[in-house]
Amino acid sequence: MSTIIHSIEIVAPLLLLVGLGVFINRKNKLSAITINEISSLISKVFLPATIFINVYNSNIKEDFDLKLFIFLTFIFILATSINIIYINFFIKDNEKKPVLLQASIRSNCTIFALPLAINIAGNSIAGITSLAAVIITNLNNLYCVYVFEHYQYKNNKVLVLISRVLKHPLTVGLLLGLIFQILNIELPNIIVKFVSDISKITSPIALIIIGASFVFKQNKETVKHMSLAIIYKLVLYPSLGILLAVLLGFRNQSLVVILSLLASPIAINSYLTAQEYNSDVDLANATLVYSYLISLITLPMFISLVTFMNLI
Repeated sequence: MSTIIHSIEIVAPLLLLVGLGVFINRKNKLSAITINEISSLISKVFLPATIFINVYNSNIKEDFDLKLFIFLTFIFILATSINIIYINFFIKDNEKKPVLLQASIRSNCTIFALPLAINIAGNSIAGITSLAAVIITNLNNLYCVYVFEHYQYKNNKVLVLISRVLKHPLTVGLLLGLIFQILNIELPNIIVKFVSDISKITSPIALIIIGASFVFKQNKETVKHMSLAIIYKLVLYPSLGILLAVLLGFRNQSLVVILSLLASPIAINSYLTAQEYNSDVDLANATLVYSYLISLITLPMFISLVTFMNLI
């Protein structure tokens, strides 16, 4: 019982921030335009700054875990392959397919998984989690651009996909951080403090905005479709990844990173991407909303299980 309570204590502070956003939305304190503007600011400025400073402050030689990064890439490819078969089997509408395909895979790596990992294992895990988060985020971005371009625009140009990933703000933040780390370039303390302060406020603001963007009224068809994505994202995908990770010998910090990245709820960018492609935004919002609510159950279960088995 104490393990379950501890697991809830790890997850609850993050979800309470989402709940605060829901409360603000209910009181009509933020307009839809303001929410979208803040979301854009988070995606284009705050998150890249967070990734940059985490990589800048990390020790690449210590934090770079080739075995872990290869495993994360492998499990991503395996999970997306299964996901395409899974969604195509149940869904025939090409407008809904890309929304559900991305929702089934796209974890909230930087806003949710990073602070979750820190809550579980402490600040020492921030560097390796940040590196892993950007790897998974870029794989997610590549996959999501592909499914939207393929199913909505019938576009399969590899160069277009690669170009979009390389131009992504999180990729830019990662590459800048790596350059400063590898070349041992030291920034003035005032700059480091400035970017660090941005990093500290990023997750709270982002989680509040996620809550503020929630729309709770859904029809039966939407509930049916979003359930497919949420079951895959919060149960099947992390179960597959954690099981294989344990069998391959991953333990402690490495397993915390894997759990945090795979079992976290859906990324807020999934909703923004659906908007960008003029896709089914109501379905995208529904999967986003309820993935956070249901993760209050699934995340403590996964954390409790690996803790009880003395794997972390």
